[in-house]
Amino acid sequence: MKNTIVLNNKTNYEFKYLSLLQEIFDKLMNKLEVKSKTEISLNIVENNEIQKLSKIYRNKDKVTDILSFKNDWEILEPIIGYKMLGDLYISFKKVEEQAKEYKHSELREWSYLFGHGIMHIMGNDHLTKKDEDYMHSYIELVLKEMNIRRKNGKN
Repeated sequence: MKNTIVLNNKTNYEFKYLSLLQEIFDKLMNKLEVKSKTEISLNIVENNEIQKLSKIYRNKDKVTDILSFKNDWEILEPIIGYKMLGDLYISFKKVEEQAKEYKHSELREWSYLFGHGIMHIMGNDHLTKKDEDYMHSYIELVLKEMNIRRKNGKN
């Protein structure tokens, strides 16, 4: 497989979306015109672990939904032969909570957060409205192609 997700489920949560996220990963890499082999680590964690990481790395002592840690894949790729993109940490409890809050499925929330994390690792951010729209447009394009929508039918 050209793009690989290394799953580290550090919880008792029964994660059932790996093949779906693999498809999202493949589609995003294609849309971003990444031609070489890639790898990303997906870490499913409890709220207390993501809060600790957020405090250490973002100086924010609060539970968040996702954290993205980019590797220096530009430097590593010539050495290891592929893009080892980085690590995503997702709180499964925040996924459940936000799916209810936004009135859509957990599948939709996992899909969006995973795509969001990939876009960060690929060097994108949402500090300005223009950057946010750019980042969001790629994610939503892939989710629309896969017919992953909010319950109200909107992306």
